[in-house]
Amino acid sequence: MLSKTMKEDELRDMFLPFGSIEELTILRNPDGTSKGCSFLKFTQRSAALNAINAMHNSRIMEGASSPLVVKFADTEKDKMMRRMNSSVGLVYAGFPAMAGSVNQYAMYQQQMLQQQALMLQGLIPGQSTIGASAIPDSDLIS
Repeated sequence: MLSKTMKEDELRDMFLPFGSIEELTILRNPDGTSKGCSFLKFTQRSAALNAINAMHNSRIMEGASSPLVVKFADTEKDKMMRRMNSSVGLVYAGFPAMAGSVNQYAMYQQQMLQQQALMLQGLIPGQSTIGASAIPDSDLIS
Protein backbone atom coordinates (compact mmCIF):
# COMPACT_ATOMS: atom_id res chain seq x y z
CA MET A 1 0.00 0.00 0.00
CA LEU A 2 1.24 3.47 -0.86
CA SER A 3 1.44 6.24 1.66
CA LYS A 4 -1.73 8.33 1.59
CA THR A 5 0.44 11.44 1.30
CA MET A 6 2.50 10.18 -1.67
CA LYS A 7 2.78 12.64 -4.56
CA GLU A 8 3.30 11.69 -8.22
CA ASP A 9 6.83 13.13 -8.34
CA GLU A 10 7.81 11.18 -5.20
CA LEU A 11 6.48 7.95 -6.69
CA ARG A 12 8.28 8.62 -9.97
CA ASP A 13 11.55 9.19 -8.06
CA MET A 14 11.04 5.92 -6.15
CA PHE A 15 10.66 3.82 -9.34
CA LEU A 16 12.88 5.75 -11.79
CA PRO A 17 16.02 3.72 -10.89
CA PHE A 18 14.37 0.68 -12.54
CA GLY A 19 13.80 2.30 -15.93
CA SER A 20 11.96 4.89 -17.93
CA ILE A 21 8.35 5.44 -16.84
CA GLU A 22 5.82 6.06 -19.60
CA GLU A 23 2.72 6.66 -17.44
CA LEU A 24 2.08 7.12 -13.73
CA THR A 25 -1.27 7.52 -11.96
CA ILE A 26 -2.11 7.61 -8.28
CA LEU A 27 -5.75 6.67 -7.64
CA ARG A 28 -7.49 9.37 -5.65
CA ASN A 29 -10.74 9.86 -3.75
CA PRO A 30 -13.15 12.61 -4.86
CA ASP A 31 -11.61 14.90 -2.23
CA GLY A 32 -8.16 14.43 -3.80
CA THR A 33 -6.67 12.19 -1.12
CA SER A 34 -4.74 9.11 -2.26
CA LYS A 35 -6.44 5.71 -2.15
CA GLY A 36 -3.02 4.17 -1.51
CA CYS A 37 -2.88 2.61 -4.96
CA SER A 38 -1.17 3.57 -8.21
CA PHE A 39 -0.39 2.35 -11.70
CA LEU A 40 2.96 2.77 -13.41
CA LYS A 41 3.75 1.86 -16.98
CA PHE A 42 7.42 1.34 -17.79
CA THR A 43 8.67 1.64 -21.35
CA GLN A 44 10.29 -1.81 -21.06
CA ARG A 45 8.94 -5.00 -19.49
CA SER A 46 12.36 -5.77 -17.98
CA ALA A 47 12.19 -2.52 -15.99
CA ALA A 48 8.79 -3.56 -14.59
CA LEU A 49 10.15 -7.00 -13.63
CA ASN A 50 13.14 -5.42 -11.88
CA ALA A 51 10.84 -3.06 -9.96
CA ILE A 52 8.59 -5.96 -8.91
CA ASN A 53 11.55 -8.07 -7.75
CA ALA A 54 13.13 -5.23 -5.78
CA MET A 55 10.12 -3.40 -4.34
CA HIS A 56 7.33 -5.96 -3.69
CA ASN A 57 6.73 -6.32 0.08
CA SER A 58 9.96 -4.37 0.66
CA ARG A 59 8.58 -1.77 3.08
CA ILE A 60 5.58 -0.45 4.91
CA MET A 61 5.11 3.16 3.95
CA GLU A 62 4.13 5.96 6.32
CA GLY A 63 0.47 5.66 7.31
CA ALA A 64 -0.01 2.39 5.39
CA SER A 65 -1.61 -0.65 6.99
CA SER A 66 0.19 -3.23 4.84
CA PRO A 67 3.47 -3.63 2.93
CA LEU A 68 3.99 -2.12 -0.50
CA VAL A 69 2.53 -4.41 -3.19
CA VAL A 70 4.26 -4.20 -6.57
CA LYS A 71 2.90 -6.52 -9.26
CA PHE A 72 1.62 -6.55 -12.80
CA ALA A 73 -1.88 -5.09 -13.00
CA ASP A 74 -4.71 -7.62 -12.86
CA THR A 75 -6.12 -8.71 -16.19
CA GLU A 76 -9.85 -8.90 -16.85
CA LYS A 77 -9.61 -12.70 -16.38
CA ASP A 78 -8.05 -12.18 -12.93
CA LYS A 79 -10.83 -9.79 -11.95
CA MET A 80 -13.51 -12.18 -13.22
CA MET A 81 -12.05 -15.10 -11.24
CA ARG A 82 -11.91 -13.03 -8.05
CA ARG A 83 -15.54 -11.92 -8.52
CA MET A 84 -16.68 -15.50 -9.18
CA ASN A 85 -14.84 -16.85 -6.14
CA SER A 86 -16.15 -14.15 -3.80
CA SER A 87 -19.76 -14.29 -5.01
CA VAL A 88 -20.11 -18.04 -4.38
CA GLY A 89 -19.40 -17.59 -0.67
CA LEU A 90 -21.89 -14.73 -0.35
CA VAL A 91 -24.90 -16.40 -1.95
CA TYR A 92 -26.43 -17.74 1.28
CA ALA A 93 -24.45 -15.80 3.89
CA GLY A 94 -27.65 -14.62 5.59
CA PHE A 95 -29.15 -18.09 6.20
CA PRO A 96 -27.06 -19.94 8.85
CA ALA A 97 -29.78 -22.57 9.38
CA MET A 98 -29.16 -23.82 5.85
CA ALA A 99 -25.40 -23.74 6.22
CA GLY A 100 -24.72 -27.49 5.79
CA SER A 101 -26.47 -28.16 2.50
CA VAL A 102 -25.88 -24.64 1.21
CA ASN A 103 -22.14 -24.88 1.92
CA GLN A 104 -21.97 -28.18 0.03
CA TYR A 105 -23.78 -26.64 -2.92
CA ALA A 106 -21.60 -23.53 -2.77
CA MET A 107 -18.45 -25.68 -2.79
CA TYR A 108 -19.77 -27.64 -5.78
CA GLN A 109 -20.71 -24.42 -7.58
CA GLN A 110 -17.28 -22.92 -6.88
CA GLN A 111 -15.55 -26.03 -8.25
CA MET A 112 -17.66 -25.86 -11.41
CA LEU A 113 -16.89 -22.16 -11.91
CA GLN A 114 -13.18 -22.75 -11.42
CA GLN A 115 -13.23 -25.66 -13.88
CA GLN A 116 -15.07 -23.55 -16.46
CA ALA A 117 -12.56 -20.74 -16.01
CA LEU A 118 -9.66 -23.17 -16.47
CA MET A 119 -11.27 -24.56 -19.61
CA LEU A 120 -11.72 -21.03 -20.97
CA GLN A 121 -8.03 -20.44 -20.36
CA GLY A 122 -7.17 -23.73 -22.08
CA LEU A 123 -5.53 -25.21 -18.98
CA ILE A 124 -7.46 -28.51 -18.91
CA PRO A 125 -5.94 -30.78 -21.58
CA GLY A 126 -8.20 -32.81 -23.85
CA GLN A 127 -11.13 -30.44 -23.67
CA SER A 128 -12.28 -27.56 -25.82
CA THR A 129 -15.01 -25.11 -24.99
CA ILE A 130 -18.05 -24.16 -26.97
CA GLY A 131 -20.19 -21.65 -25.09
CA ALA A 132 -20.30 -22.91 -21.54
CA SER A 133 -20.12 -26.64 -22.22
CA ALA A 134 -16.98 -28.75 -22.50
CA ILE A 135 -16.58 -31.26 -25.32
CA PRO A 136 -13.69 -33.76 -25.36
CA ASP A 137 -11.42 -33.22 -28.39
CA SER A 138 -12.20 -36.75 -29.59
CA ASP A 139 -15.88 -35.76 -30.04
CA LEU A 140 -15.16 -32.70 -32.18
CA ILE A 141 -15.89 -32.97 -35.87
CA SER A 142 -13.15 -31.55 -38.05
